[in-house]
Amino acid sequence: MKTANQAQLRARPVTWVRALRPKGLLAMLGFLLIFSASLAGYAGVAPWAIAAAAIGLASISYTQYHRLYERGQELGYSDLVDATIVRSFFNALVASGGAYGFGWLVHAL
Repeated sequence: MKTANQAQLRARPVTWVRALRPKGLLAMLGFLLIFSASLAGYAGVAPWAIAAAAIGLASISYTQYHRLYERGQELGYSDLVDATIVRSFFNALVASGGAYGFGWLVHAL
């Protein structure tokens, strides 16, 4: 005779893919981009690394919300969608610039 726990475990297949959700992978990629910007600042790489990390972060943001952007444009909110994308890029630029500056500051100390 099976217990309720055993029956419940059989009914629900356990896969390791659940741990690798797309949002989790995108968050990890965003962290790596910010970390790489700080390492670039520490290593003294040219400031173009700020723009490269910002483009990567803005791309991640667009990947997460592209359906909303498309729907907003279909409904006639293209100005609002464009402003949101520009603000997202500016936020990414501030985040990567801050990380680069912090890396440069740690190296200078």
